[in-house]
Amino acid sequence: RVEGKIVLEIEQERTLMRENQRQAEHEAEQMRLRLEKEAGEHKLKEEHASKQREDLERRADETKQMLEQERVSFKSKMEEEKERTDGVVKRLRDKLEEEEREG
Repeated sequence: RVEGKIVLEIEQERTLMRENQRQAEHEAEQMRLRLEKEAGEHKLKEEHASKQREDLERRADETKQMLEQERVSFKSKMEEEKERTDGVVKRLRDKLEEEEREG
């Protein structure tokens, strides 16, 4: 009878240990799944931030190129206007000199 009671207690303890082990395994699996999900979300956020950064860099480069083109165009127009103005001034001087010689 004492042996039967000891065997029963041992079996109950084994059962309890198996249940505890199953519970621990379940909790470990849940934690693994949660961590995988969080890692996936983190990776997606990182990829999104990287794409945004690349887009901003591309737009900044495009803006820089556009501004450089506008600067070159403006400089060219200013040079053309100076040449035109210099030509007008020269013609007026020549005309004035000619009138002075004739006069």
